[in-house]
Amino acid sequence: MKKTVSETLSTIILTSLIVGILLAMLPYTYNLHAFQNNVVEYMYYRQVFISIANILPLVLQGGEYEVSITSNYMSVGYAPVGMISLFLNSSTTPNLTIPCNALMAPSYISTATGRVYGVENMVVNDTRLIPLVREKRINSSQYLVLDTCRVYLDIEVTEDRSGRMYYYRFIFYNLTINYHGGEAHSIRVRLIGEPIVTTYNESLYNLTLVFNEYGTGNSSILGPFDLTGIVLGEPLPGIPLKLDLYINNILVEVS
Repeated sequence: MKKTVSETLSTIILTSLIVGILLAMLPYTYNLHAFQNNVVEYMYYRQVFISIANILPLVLQGGEYEVSITSNYMSVGYAPVGMISLFLNSSTTPNLTIPCNALMAPSYISTATGRVYGVENMVVNDTRLIPLVREKRINSSQYLVLDTCRVYLDIEVTEDRSGRMYYYRFIFYNLTINYHGGEAHSIRVRLIGEPIVTTYNESLYNLTLVFNEYGTGNSSILGPFDLTGIVLGEPLPGIPLKLDLYINNILVEVS
């Protein structure tokens, strides 16, 4: 009889220990499962942002792009991140301003910060490099950020009896983001109308591009000497004889 009681007591103690261990592991198991799901969702959002950046050249040709997103752990928002301004001659008022809006998604996991797609340069020689996707820390929080705060510039140089002449062609992406509120389940990207083209045929005696970054207060100021150095590989003196501006209005709908 004593042996039976002892065995029963041992079984109860062993069972209690196992139950206790399982109960102690439940929060860990739950947190691990939640973390793994968060990582999967984050990587999906990361790929969505890269896909949007990649697809913009096709959108400019009249195509549309739509992708489904989940909202279990993450969400999509937007924010103004800067401004591009173009000043001609001695004007103190910009002849053109392009707001820089960014598609953003906060992450609840710690990841590396830096560029994911594109380049950090303000002036690029390939329209595919106008979009930039990066992982960025803002106010101690981690974000995925997609913006188009860059400009494509092509410079053609010709010479005749009148001397050297410069033909500038700028291409801007004006990103407008419409957020319909609530839980977002899809992102749709499309072109709004035809590109807006403005041409300046008269000789200019100055041209300045200014990039202002909100939050940090950083700004970059580029004149003709800087721009020829970036595009042509060496800074050349000379003012554009002709200037063409192309503005592509792109709508991103989050709904």
